[in-house]
Amino acid sequence: MLGVAMSTAFGGHSVTLAPNVTYVIVEVGSAAVWGAGAFLLGLALIALSIAARGVFPAWLRAATAIAGLGGITGVPFFPSGLLILWGIAIGVWLVFAAQRRVEPCVASAAA
Repeated sequence: MLGVAMSTAFGGHSVTLAPNVTYVIVEVGSAAVWGAGAFLLGLALIALSIAARGVFPAWLRAATAIAGLGGITGVPFFPSGLLILWGIAIGVWLVFAAQRRVEPCVASAAA
C-alpha cells in the first residue's frame, strides 16, 4: 500500500497516477492483506480448535473456532474484530493457566 506514496516520493512530480488507478492499487493491497491473510489465519484457528482438544478448555476451543470463522469472513472487515477478542481471551487464559501450573513432584531415589 505504500507503493503509491513511495513512487511519488522517490519519483517526484514526474510520477503521475490517475485517482482511479491509485484506488485500484490500494484496494488490491487491502484485499491481499485482509483476504489471504485473514482467510489462512481463520483456517489455522479452526485447525487449532480441533487439535487442542486435550489442552484447551471447551469454552476456549469454541472461542477459537468462532475466531477462525471471523478470520475466514474477515474480508469485509467487521468480523475481524473477533480475532482481536480471541487474542485477548487466549492471552488472559495463558496468564492464568501459567499461574495454576504445578511443578511435578519428583520422588527421591533414596532406598
